[in-house]
Amino acid sequence: MICDVANEKLYDLPNREYNRSMEDKEKQDGVDKTLIAMFLKLTPEERVRANDNAINAIRELQNAFKQSRKAYNRPECSD
Repeated sequence: MICDVANEKLYDLPNREYNRSMEDKEKQDGVDKTLIAMFLKLTPEERVRANDNAINAIRELQNAFKQSRKAYNRPECSD
């Protein structure tokens, strides 16, 4: 017997409730399964490249921060 309850099949409700409880658990755990799934779809080479790109971005940010601190801490020039 299939019943529509607000355009949802009765047999889908338990799965939906399970998915909600899993989403709540993921929010508590801080795990983003979509991000994990995205990386698992990549080849190992693509994963290494993505990791290298992330490392390079972090290094660029660190260097920019260091440069901004140097510029901020420079003594003013006198005429």
